[in-house]
Amino acid sequence: YHELSQHQLRHQYLGSYRSNVHYYLGQTSWAIGDYQATLDGMTRAAEEPLVQHDDRRVATGFWQYLALRKLGRHDEAAAVVNEIPEGLELVENFDY
Repeated sequence: YHELSQHQLRHQYLGSYRSNVHYYLGQTSWAIGDYQATLDGMTRAAEEPLVQHDDRRVATGFWQYLALRKLGRHDEAAAVVNEIPEGLELVENFDY
Protein backbone atom coordinates (compact mmCIF):
# COMPACT_ATOMS: atom_id res chain seq x y z
CA TYR A 1 0.00 0.00 0.00
CA HIS A 2 2.80 2.42 0.88
CA GLU A 3 4.44 2.06 -2.53
CA LEU A 4 1.18 2.41 -4.43
CA SER A 5 0.30 5.53 -2.44
CA GLN A 6 3.63 7.15 -3.34
CA HIS A 7 3.10 6.29 -6.99
CA GLN A 8 -0.38 7.76 -7.02
CA LEU A 9 0.72 10.92 -5.23
CA ARG A 10 3.53 11.50 -7.71
CA HIS A 11 1.35 10.77 -10.75
CA GLN A 12 4.42 9.06 -12.15
CA TYR A 13 4.31 6.27 -14.68
CA LEU A 14 6.93 3.68 -13.87
CA GLY A 15 6.90 2.06 -17.27
CA SER A 16 5.73 2.39 -20.80
CA TYR A 17 4.48 -0.31 -23.12
CA ARG A 18 7.66 -0.08 -25.14
CA SER A 19 10.06 -0.13 -22.20
CA ASN A 20 8.16 -2.98 -20.57
CA VAL A 21 8.36 -5.08 -23.74
CA HIS A 22 12.16 -4.79 -23.70
CA TYR A 23 12.32 -5.38 -19.94
CA TYR A 24 10.17 -8.50 -19.96
CA LEU A 25 11.82 -9.84 -23.09
CA GLY A 26 15.12 -9.49 -21.21
CA GLN A 27 13.72 -11.38 -18.23
CA THR A 28 12.32 -14.10 -20.47
CA SER A 29 15.69 -14.42 -22.17
CA TRP A 30 17.26 -14.92 -18.74
CA ALA A 31 14.87 -17.79 -18.07
CA ILE A 32 16.10 -19.65 -21.16
CA GLY A 33 19.77 -18.84 -20.58
CA ASP A 34 20.22 -16.27 -23.35
CA TYR A 35 22.23 -13.79 -21.30
CA GLN A 36 23.23 -11.58 -24.21
CA ALA A 37 19.55 -11.09 -25.07
CA THR A 38 18.91 -10.31 -21.39
CA LEU A 39 21.59 -7.64 -21.49
CA ASP A 40 20.29 -6.23 -24.78
CA GLY A 41 16.70 -6.07 -23.51
CA MET A 42 17.64 -4.35 -20.26
CA THR A 43 19.87 -1.87 -22.06
CA ARG A 44 17.04 -0.96 -24.43
CA ALA A 45 14.54 -0.71 -21.56
CA ALA A 46 16.92 1.60 -19.68
CA GLU A 47 17.28 3.87 -22.71
CA GLU A 48 13.57 4.48 -23.28
CA PRO A 49 13.06 8.23 -22.93
CA LEU A 50 9.64 8.12 -21.25
CA VAL A 51 10.77 6.11 -18.26
CA GLN A 52 13.98 7.67 -17.02
CA HIS A 53 13.75 7.36 -13.25
CA ASP A 54 15.52 5.70 -10.36
CA ASP A 55 13.24 2.65 -10.18
CA ARG A 56 13.93 1.75 -13.80
CA ARG A 57 17.62 2.39 -13.32
CA VAL A 58 18.04 -0.06 -10.44
CA ALA A 59 15.80 -2.74 -11.98
CA THR A 60 17.55 -2.76 -15.35
CA GLY A 61 20.94 -2.38 -13.67
CA PHE A 62 20.26 -5.48 -11.59
CA TRP A 63 19.54 -7.61 -14.65
CA GLN A 64 22.42 -6.07 -16.62
CA TYR A 65 24.75 -6.97 -13.76
CA LEU A 66 23.53 -10.57 -13.62
CA ALA A 67 23.76 -11.02 -17.39
CA LEU A 68 27.26 -9.55 -17.57
CA ARG A 69 28.40 -11.87 -14.78
CA LYS A 70 26.97 -14.89 -16.62
CA LEU A 71 28.77 -13.73 -19.76
CA GLY A 72 32.07 -13.54 -17.85
CA ARG A 73 32.28 -9.76 -18.24
CA HIS A 74 32.95 -9.13 -14.56
CA ASP A 75 34.56 -5.69 -14.87
CA GLU A 76 31.58 -4.40 -16.86
CA ALA A 77 29.23 -5.89 -14.28
CA ALA A 78 31.06 -4.08 -11.49
CA ALA A 79 30.87 -0.84 -13.48
CA VAL A 80 27.07 -1.16 -13.73
CA VAL A 81 26.84 -1.40 -9.95
CA ASN A 82 29.30 1.45 -9.42
CA GLU A 83 27.25 3.74 -11.67
CA ILE A 84 24.20 3.45 -9.38
CA PRO A 85 24.38 6.39 -6.97
CA GLU A 86 23.31 6.30 -3.35
CA GLY A 87 20.20 8.13 -2.19
CA LEU A 88 17.91 7.18 -5.04
CA GLU A 89 14.22 8.12 -4.84
CA LEU A 90 12.59 4.73 -5.28
CA VAL A 91 8.86 4.17 -5.50
CA GLU A 92 8.64 0.38 -5.73
CA ASN A 93 11.97 -1.30 -6.48
CA PHE A 94 13.44 -1.40 -2.98
CA ASP A 95 14.41 -5.07 -3.20
CA TYR A 96 16.88 -4.52 -6.01
